[in-house]
Amino acid sequence: MIILGKHKQSLALIRSVAITCHALDLSAEHLFVSGTYNNKGSFVKEIYDGLLSTHLLQLAVAIRTNIYQGLSDGNTENYVSHCGFLDLDGGEKQTTVSFSIKDVCDKIIHADEISRELDATVGSAGSITVIRGSRDKKKWEMSISIELFCEAVLNWLDDIDET
Repeated sequence: MIILGKHKQSLALIRSVAITCHALDLSAEHLFVSGTYNNKGSFVKEIYDGLLSTHLLQLAVAIRTNIYQGLSDGNTENYVSHCGFLDLDGGEKQTTVSFSIKDVCDKIIHADEISRELDATVGSAGSITVIRGSRDKKKWEMSISIELFCEAVLNWLDDIDET
């Protein structure tokens, strides 16, 4: 008997992790800025950071695994075009380019830094996460709504199921 054979990352798992990332993204502002939690120590923030980081990576790896195993990612730019901006010049020339779901996953996996400014005046609907890294000594920066990216992933998977 052979167990596994190749990595198993079901579409149900991807959906589950996308929903978890969506919920974590939406809860941050309420938990740390506008809610009743007193936020006195760093323990809860460290746990939150770990949860979001872990689940974002799990989502990115699960999607990429399925793409490399044959899941079609053609034309996914349409799903994520409203989610954010990708600047391949690291902000120096401010040249944005279009990107796909796979591109977002690549940036999450290869990020040197992921940060998000919490601001009660903006609220969670306007929350942007900034992902920074470099490739071949050239800096890049992606500003993205995790909430909208997760919704795009769910829409993409629903469309795949319909075909």
